Amino acid sequence: MGTAAICLAILIPSLVIVFLVNIPRIERIRELASHRYICPSCGSRFRPKGFRLFFVRWQVETTDKATLPCPVCKTRDVCRRENSVYEEGERV
Repeated sequence: MGTAAICLAILIPSLVIVFLVNIPRIERIRELASHRYICPSCGSRFRPKGFRLFFVRWQVETTDKATLPCPVCKTRDVCRRENSVYEEGERV
């Protein structure tokens, strides 16, 4: 067996384990992304993409706030999470 085969034999099971361990976190991020966030600079309400919340989810879970870029005014500030979930087409 070559070195490449040994590396693959170690790498593939490791990636599978990492993926399986992170499934509950991915579901939690989807739930957090379903809420709207309010920009303190311009007051707009928006829903961030899930990947933006991946690195700040601890902020949201502990304080209901997250440092996110606003899609309207383009400023990166601490945005507050609204408590209710809105439908995609609904205007606030």
